[in-house]
Amino acid sequence: MGPVMARMKSLGLVLMFVLMSMTGFASLVAASGVTDSDLQARNISVSWDPTYEFTRIQWDNLDTGDFQVMNDLQVATYRVYRSDMPITTLDIENDNLTHFASIPACEAEWSVGNCRNQARSVIHLTPHSSEGSYHYAVTTMLGNGTEAAFVEMNVSQNYEAVNETSHAITSVFNLNATYDGANQQTILEWENTVPVFFPGQLIETGENAYTIRIYEHPIPANRTNWGQINPTLVAQDIPAGTSSYSISVPSGVDRNVYYTATIVDQGFEDFRFLTQNSLLSPVREDSRAPAPAIEVAASFSAIPETGFGTTTIVWSDDPIEDGNEGYRIWRSPTPFGQNVTGAQLIGEASAGEEMFDYTIQQGVLAESYYAVSVVDWIGNHDGLLSSGSTSTLIFEDTFNPWIAEPTNVSAVYNNGMTTITWNDQMGAEGEFYHVYRSVGSRLTSASDLVNDSNIDLVATVPDGVQTTEASVPDNVYQNTYYCVTSEARYGYINGTYEDTRFIQNCSDAILEDTQDPRAPQMSSPMLEVMAEPKYVLVTWLNDFEEVDETYGLWVHSGNPWGIENWEDELVLTTNATTENGWTLLETIAEPSASTTQMYRSIDVDDEIDRHRWYAVTQTDQWGNENTVVSNEFNAWLVHEDTTAPTAIITVEGEDDNDEDFIAEALTQGDYELLFKVNEELSEDPVINVTTTDGHAFTEEGGLVRAEKVPGKADTYRLRMTVPSGLVNSNLRVEYTLVDIAGNTRTEVTLGWPIDVEDPDIQMYSPGPDSTYLYGEYVRIHGSVTDDVGVDFVRIKFEKGLDQTSIIRTEWFNVTDITAADDGGKTFVFEYLDPAASWPEKGRQRLIVEAGDSAGNVEEVRITFIVDLCQRSTSGYTVCATEVADMQVPDDDGDGVPNDEDSCPGTLSNTEVDSTTGCVSPGMFSGTFLLVYVMGGLNLVLLLAAIVAASMANANPARKRRGDEEDMLDEDDWMADFMGGGEGGSADDVRADLGALNEKSEDKEEKSEDKQVEDEEDDDLFQEKVARPKRRTKRKAKDDDDDDDDDDGGGSRPRVRRRSVRRRSS
Repeated sequence: MGPVMARMKSLGLVLMFVLMSMTGFASLVAASGVTDSDLQARNISVSWDPTYEFTRIQWDNLDTGDFQVMNDLQVATYRVYRSDMPITTLDIENDNLTHFASIPACEAEWSVGNCRNQARSVIHLTPHSSEGSYHYAVTTMLGNGTEAAFVEMNVSQNYEAVNETSHAITSVFNLNATYDGANQQTILEWENTVPVFFPGQLIETGENAYTIRIYEHPIPANRTNWGQINPTLVAQDIPAGTSSYSISVPSGVDRNVYYTATIVDQGFEDFRFLTQNSLLSPVREDSRAPAPAIEVAASFSAIPETGFGTTTIVWSDDPIEDGNEGYRIWRSPTPFGQNVTGAQLIGEASAGEEMFDYTIQQGVLAESYYAVSVVDWIGNHDGLLSSGSTSTLIFEDTFNPWIAEPTNVSAVYNNGMTTITWNDQMGAEGEFYHVYRSVGSRLTSASDLVNDSNIDLVATVPDGVQTTEASVPDNVYQNTYYCVTSEARYGYINGTYEDTRFIQNCSDAILEDTQDPRAPQMSSPMLEVMAEPKYVLVTWLNDFEEVDETYGLWVHSGNPWGIENWEDELVLTTNATTENGWTLLETIAEPSASTTQMYRSIDVDDEIDRHRWYAVTQTDQWGNENTVVSNEFNAWLVHEDTTAPTAIITVEGEDDNDEDFIAEALTQGDYELLFKVNEELSEDPVINVTTTDGHAFTEEGGLVRAEKVPGKADTYRLRMTVPSGLVNSNLRVEYTLVDIAGNTRTEVTLGWPIDVEDPDIQMYSPGPDSTYLYGEYVRIHGSVTDDVGVDFVRIKFEKGLDQTSIIRTEWFNVTDITAADDGGKTFVFEYLDPAASWPEKGRQRLIVEAGDSAGNVEEVRITFIVDLCQRSTSGYTVCATEVADMQVPDDDGDGVPNDEDSCPGTLSNTEVDSTTGCVSPGMFSGTFLLVYVMGGLNLVLLLAAIVAASMANANPARKRRGDEEDMLDEDDWMADFMGGGEGGSADDVRADLGALNEKSEDKEEKSEDKQVEDEEDDDLFQEKVARPKRRTKRKAKDDDDDDDDDDGGGSRPRVRRRSVRRRSS
């Protein structure tokens, strides 16, 4: 170290001394208020132990005579702090330091007066490989939780820092010890870890190489008690790198001992115990043989059945040993001496058994002595005996009691066969075994095996088989014994010998039963449909003559009897087997012998309708099965019906011709509500009929039943009358059906509208003033609305009203062109017919008839004109009395018709085209105006038809008008659109028509109408309409009152009704 460094070190020491002095002065000032109640530690001293490298801190309790202070000292605790700088009160208060020890001021056994002025101490184990100077301070934790931290120098804190310098780790790791009892030595093993993790730290070779020492001691060693336990050095100078060492254990010891292994490195021996180099648990070294056993005794017993015998040796466990010892059992033909020399070792036993059975072989006559010696847990055994270790003389005889018979004979019967088992005879080889059956009595030495008819030899089998089966005759019920003898050759006799004394070789009596049981008596099964799930209940009587029998429950879905027309047979018999198509549902064991009736329920799914046979068979406990079944005894047919009945509901009425018809809708009149059911019912249906607006046809709250229709077993009816004055509504039918099985269905069906209004016919073309030119189409366009539904719309024509003979067409239906899906309540129709096809010109009549679903019929008649006027493509209207006269004129006389002449003539005040000399038509000339008008007319007509039909359907109450004139007045605007047809203006057409025709307003004669009616009645294709008996209001709307006579009031053709059936589900 140079001079500069020396001066710096001296300066540092001076500064440290000054600081320490200042700190001590401050502490003294702070401590000036210390009182005895603060319980400050006194007389602190700190010392460093370089051998074990720990610091011991010692102090005294307060010496006081104040009783309260002494009481407070009882609950006070000291905390010990360590720092490389002097410790201040602020260090404690600000948690700058953490205490490493907490020591109670008083021990639990000290009284209040004895705790004062007591010395207290604690050791701080210095970590390895460290160096420094440290201060230690002791504070007091008072009983109220306050820490009194005055840390006065040389009072509760050492003034001079203690220097602590520790070595690096210098010891072996993980010492382990194992005792080898056979060689009486303890083997120590450890790990030399320091050279591995700290290479170069220890010298392993040469004169300065480290060595290893082994110590033994009676208690565990640690860093602080090593100097007090007085360890014994048992080995030293063990070379470096050694990892195991064996220590011989002297004889006659049994002890627990601890071992410690240390390293001596250049004079330093590490006793800090940082590397588990000392045993934490002792090793037991036991080289002392246990004392002889005590209370030994023996006894012999023969086993005549097998020819063997057993000698049982008993003793008492050694009370000195720890329960891990063992016992060796010896046998000798002569008395024992002081040890077991010359005796036979026959077995070993563990502690706690205190008994051993030794088997004596067959044919032995001997005298024996027995002894027991003790071997301890590690195997120490000297074989020494005492008077209590041996038995007295035991006589062993297994020859005379021997019975030459097999043993454990048993017999088990099942299903016509008996199985016999036994254990072969001991002490014989190559023997044969004879099996006898004895009915009624057990065999004895007096039994006659040859002549007794109840005794049969059923089997002979060789050695080693030990089992056989014997069949039992049919139809027997008997108690039977089975006995087995052995026939063998023995060394002391000539030939073979069979022992027939029957001492131990017979089975117990068994019951052999090959009789079929009776057929069980079965009640008629019952179907229960009110439960959930639904089931068939099968019941039968338990057979009291049988025990532990079982019953088979069978089912067959077809004809199990194998004959046609089995219903005509009184007695039917078959076998319930799978080969005959039966299915075994379940095997039921008899629950107890006292059970009188047995039953099973078989679940049946919903919506099932079938017939199945159920049968019950019996099998007794021995497997005898009676599969015979007879109808209505143990086999019954069951109708499994879990499907509720259904009905098809219709409403039937009578028309004016007393013919029945199916009503789709109802009007005023008499009806029958018909229920056609799909199966037989157990009671008449309960019916409740109302309308949806509350009108009741049946007694409200009453039980009204439908009646059977005579001659129709599956049809029921309820008569009802629809009165007048009902509002539009639907029929509501609630009904309950119960079938024979009890299945019930209650349904509500809505339908059959009650219609009190006639259909409403709205005609858009033709109108009463419509005139159609020769080259145009007669356009029939209209709509029908009804609150219930339009059933049909048909039309016909009366052509040539001004002629002598009127041509009347047949009725024909028109097609509904309605796009809206409103349930058929709106019907829009259109029909086109070329005017040129009409043979007679002049007035014509259109008749439109519409009917609804309830039978209400409405009729409209419209008269219009078809003439012989024609408008050419050039805009000319040509009229004639005959078709052949319809020629286009030639106004300018140039021989070219006006419609072909490029310039037929020039009118005054018109503009002439200079290039052609003709009038040049403008965009608003007549031709163009005609095109504009017709296009707009068609568009307005289509929109008006849709709006009118929708309005009529939306408000049915407005469809009926006061009279025909009101209807025509309301539709005059439509007639104005439609009256002129497609040919120019209405005035032009009427002017042309006036020159050719005169309207004929004469009425038709009654006879003429009669003729038309007769013609209609004779028509093979005429349709009939079925209506209930009632007065039907018939309306005819006509545009001309004078035409009523022409029509003659002819009868209206009937319209065939659509038949609507409703099926309840």
